[in-house]
Amino acid sequence: YGTPLFRRRLMDPRYYEPIPCGANLPLDNPHAFSVSMPTYQDVVDYEEETNGIFDRVKNAYPRILFHPYVKEAAQFIRAEKELDAAGTCYILPSLKFANHVAELSGTSPQLHEYDGYAIAYFPQYTTDTPADYYAFMKHCGYMIYSREAEDFLRSHGVELPEWIEDYNRTNPEEQIFRILQEGYGESRITLCGSGMNAIYAAYAAIKETVSAERDIFIQYGWIYIDSIHILRKCSREFHQIGRVTDFEDLKMYLADNGSRVAGVITETVSNPLLQSPDLPALAELAQQYGFTVILDNTFATPWNVDVAPYADIIIESLTKFASGKGDCMGGAIIIPEQSQLPQATEDALKKFITPLKGRDLQRLGYTISGYHERVKQANHSAAILVAYLLQHPCLLYTSPSPRDS
Repeated sequence: YGTPLFRRRLMDPRYYEPIPCGANLPLDNPHAFSVSMPTYQDVVDYEEETNGIFDRVKNAYPRILFHPYVKEAAQFIRAEKELDAAGTCYILPSLKFANHVAELSGTSPQLHEYDGYAIAYFPQYTTDTPADYYAFMKHCGYMIYSREAEDFLRSHGVELPEWIEDYNRTNPEEQIFRILQEGYGESRITLCGSGMNAIYAAYAAIKETVSAERDIFIQYGWIYIDSIHILRKCSREFHQIGRVTDFEDLKMYLADNGSRVAGVITETVSNPLLQSPDLPALAELAQQYGFTVILDNTFATPWNVDVAPYADIIIESLTKFASGKGDCMGGAIIIPEQSQLPQATEDALKKFITPLKGRDLQRLGYTISGYHERVKQANHSAAILVAYLLQHPCLLYTSPSPRDS
């Protein structure tokens, strides 16, 4: 906030007018992954895939719609490998991860490597369901994103429109580490290609390294739906406690099954119910029963809550407040100094991580500089908004009249 780029956006009059459905947000940015759906009906059309919504919405969050550059890169490799255009293909960061997704999904695509990338190809009349492969691919975060696809295409002679943006080309990784450690204190940080990959890597490393008797993962609170998908699809046994206010339910379940619980995954604040667990109480249960606490702290951020003493693994999607621009994917796994995470589990993380690299790393290394100020500004704006809504006539409570009773 206060940067020249932010001031230019504030002065752009288009942000103060109705923005057409399907427009990229930020406007004109080819790497934007937010999209304008200005009316309730637009959202209904999107969810129901009706009224030609995808003729208007060409781009969205990368796990929801493939960016045009990513689709073009996949088609380029498909053509180079002379694969039938009638089939379905997906591009992944490496053959290693393409094989991993095939194993998880129980599918058998044709796997092809090209310039270090992998294509998972399903012929037109396959007995597999390509959507099953794609679901695991996106929930594990084994995808490439627009800047990487753009670089791939340019390196193979494909002409694309120029787009000028700011980068930290000198020390992007060090800058990200420095700012995250300002928030989380002494901690060990690993950067990932996305927040989803950070969550999956943490889950998979725990699952691989705990004893065979610990086969239960618990969802505590109504967490982000893609995180739920990971637990539900990959866990031998999965237990769901939908609200963090149901702490007694958690205690009762642990009293019966605590020795079998590998990990509890929760959020501060939860998406979408906006609840926060009693972290000190949860940490006491973790000490008592020996499970790992995995905490997604993306929306609370380290600037609003001190979570490091109460979690073994902290996850952040750096795509949100940390980036602040809506145009860069990234994630972080933070191991606090007080963490009880076994070294074997921490070492196993590396097997499942797609690294944050290239221009995405450099872009995030630039935009993260305003992280703390963004959160302070959001807090300030939220307080003003709450005060306004509390006194708004449409929201004021009125007692029902006798005729309404």
